[in-house]
Amino acid sequence: MELMGCDLNSCNMPLGMENKAISDTQITASSHLRNMFATWSPSQARLNLQGRTNAWRPQVNNPKEWLQVDFQKTMRVTGITTQGVKSLLTSMYVKEFLISSSQDGHNWTPFLQNGKVKVC
Repeated sequence: MELMGCDLNSCNMPLGMENKAISDTQITASSHLRNMFATWSPSQARLNLQGRTNAWRPQVNNPKEWLQVDFQKTMRVTGITTQGVKSLLTSMYVKEFLISSSQDGHNWTPFLQNGKVKVC
């Protein structure tokens, strides 16, 4: 995943997921899959990772799983790029997602379009 956006003065620039300007510790998730062969940690939710495990994968596939990026300051997100992954012969990718924002990490505001929660 890469997030496009800006501080409050410039816009539409990569915010640092792919180039790791956003550190691994700034990326958290509701869960991640771990087995005897690999770990699909939240920090692997970056574009163009190489290697055997090159994506985040939740422990279970359900609509309540989430991924969180802490920008550590107020940012304006103007776009999100996602990428699937292939494991053996299975393609895995997110079909739809919601976006929410928070100033404190506890109270979340969903992204609305025309007064309704936007499903991306």
